[in-house]
Amino acid sequence: MKNPILLLTALLIVASGAAQADAANAAPALFGGLPLDIAIKQVRGNGLRTFAKFEDPDCSYCKQLELETADMTDVTVYTFLYPILTPTSRRTADAVWCSSDRNKAWQAWMISRKVPKAPPCDTGAIDKVLALGKALKIHGVPTIFLATGERYHGGRSKIELELAISSPSVMGFQAQLEKKPK
Repeated sequence: MKNPILLLTALLIVASGAAQADAANAAPALFGGLPLDIAIKQVRGNGLRTFAKFEDPDCSYCKQLELETADMTDVTVYTFLYPILTPTSRRTADAVWCSSDRNKAWQAWMISRKVPKAPPCDTGAIDKVLALGKALKIHGVPTIFLATGERYHGGRSKIELELAISSPSVMGFQAQLEKKPK
């Protein structure tokens, strides 16, 4: 008869190694590894608390998240345009990206459904976001990343997000990132 304790120990070692591999794979999702230059940056108040989100212009949960977080203060939000839901998602994302004021265009679309009017421009940044989302295995929107690399799938209430981005672990990690030379 096989030793059940030995078998359980082996399973725990394998599981531990898999968890470490998952953590290593999540490292690019940390803010230090995200290409923030291809995101729409919105700073409110002092911008001290930070999170990133991958959103599709035609996502109803993304629109709800936008409404939930519209009056958050002292936050920096990086929005990665991730048009994966409908054929019109890409056209809307391109129009937002090509707008002279991307923040205003994104807010107008997500909150008021006002279609941005913008001349065509280089939308290679959206192609890069799509490749990044695929690499990070983002299969649904919204997907939210905290500064620690913690990932949330789906929408969150303002209260849930406020608590998450204000936690001591997230704030401490953000402070470390800010100290790193650029």
